[in-house]
Amino acid sequence: MPKIEFFLRRTGVFGSLGAAMAILMFLALFEVTLSNWRGDTTIWVQPLATLVNCLCWLAYGLGKQDWFVVTPQLFGIVLAVATLVAAV
Repeated sequence: MPKIEFFLRRTGVFGSLGAAMAILMFLALFEVTLSNWRGDTTIWVQPLATLVNCLCWLAYGLGKQDWFVVTPQLFGIVLAVATLVAAV
C-alpha cells in the first residue's frame, strides 16, 4: 500500500489531472448543445443538473481557495448555461 506522502507530494499533478478530466467531462455537453441548437432535441435536465452541481462545487472551491476545483467548474457553468439556452 502506498504511503500517504506519495500523494501529498504530488497534489499539483493529481489536481491538474482531475481538473483536466472534469473539463473533458463537461465537453461531453457540447454534443447536447449542438443537438439543442439544431432543434433535434430539447434536453434540459442534464445541463440543469450539471449547472447545479457546478455551482455547488464552485462554492466549495472558492471557500477552500482550491483553483483545481474552481477552474473546471467555471467552464462547466458556461457550457451548462449555453446548453440550457439552446434547449429553450
